[in-house]
Amino acid sequence: MANANVSFPGADNLTTTTEADKRVLFEEIFTGEVFTAFREQNQMRMYHRIRSISHGKSADFAAIGKAVGRRHTPGAEITGQEIAHGEQTITIDDLVISDVFMSDLHTKMASYELRAPYANELGDALARIVDKSVLRVGLNAARSANPITSLPGGSTITLDAGYAAADDATKAVQLADAIFAAHQIFLEKRSASAGELNCFLTPADYMRLVRNKDLLNQDWGGLGSYSRAELPMVAGINLVVTNHLPQQNDASTTVGDNFTDDIDSLNAKYAGDYSKVQALIMSPDAAGTVELIDFSVESDRDVRRQGDLIVAKQAVGHGVLRSECAVEIVIP
Repeated sequence: MANANVSFPGADNLTTTTEADKRVLFEEIFTGEVFTAFREQNQMRMYHRIRSISHGKSADFAAIGKAVGRRHTPGAEITGQEIAHGEQTITIDDLVISDVFMSDLHTKMASYELRAPYANELGDALARIVDKSVLRVGLNAARSANPITSLPGGSTITLDAGYAAADDATKAVQLADAIFAAHQIFLEKRSASAGELNCFLTPADYMRLVRNKDLLNQDWGGLGSYSRAELPMVAGINLVVTNHLPQQNDASTTVGDNFTDDIDSLNAKYAGDYSKVQALIMSPDAAGTVELIDFSVESDRDVRRQGDLIVAKQAVGHGVLRSECAVEIVIP
């Protein structure tokens, strides 16, 4: 009796020489799902500057001061003026990975689909680390001086002394007032226009603002919906809800492997005391990312262990670009 001609749906163009050949399309599908999950969860990507490099360990960003105008005296020689220059250097961090080993036996025994959930988890894991790092850079920008000494640095707005013990309605009013004050700071510094500004805050603080009907009052030009819990902006600044705004002291955090909390995977340069942080307002020019190895996925068939090892990876670095483009709001 002749052997059956097996059709391998994972094979590319009938190439079935090796076991890996029989799985290649499955791996491409999985890789695509991981990449999609990363892009969907990588919230901060659109809120800061990104530069890709093909080699090297860092990238330099130029900082240029302002020119001044003056009145000219008839007959006086015009000799030009000096404009201050500086630079911000962003270095590449260690390779960041998220990995999973899928056992053939347990994959077969599972009564539910594993590929899509695993793909989502790997993509989400790296997205969390990137978002946590960029938000910390934004806060560090608010606390930093400008490399051009003639230009302003970042700013901090401190809420009222009784904020922590206040009720939600009072907190909403104080937080809204602080966002208005931040917008004023940007106007005075002329460091960013309102359309570029984004306020990152926790879900709890966002809901407090939504319940403040003055911010929703359309007679005053308010936007959003109380019934849908929507409030797109306050004081002309876009509101962005995030679960990754740091509100703890991780100044002494050590880099290591902790699968329950990505905080231990942060590079030491992002560590700091963020225990009083309530919100961060910044424009995209406040923080930058340099990409050496963009997000990618590798898989390896391990016959000796009867399973597949899948690794999502990325090599990037983050740093402050323009400190005058960031304001943090803190409790006393």
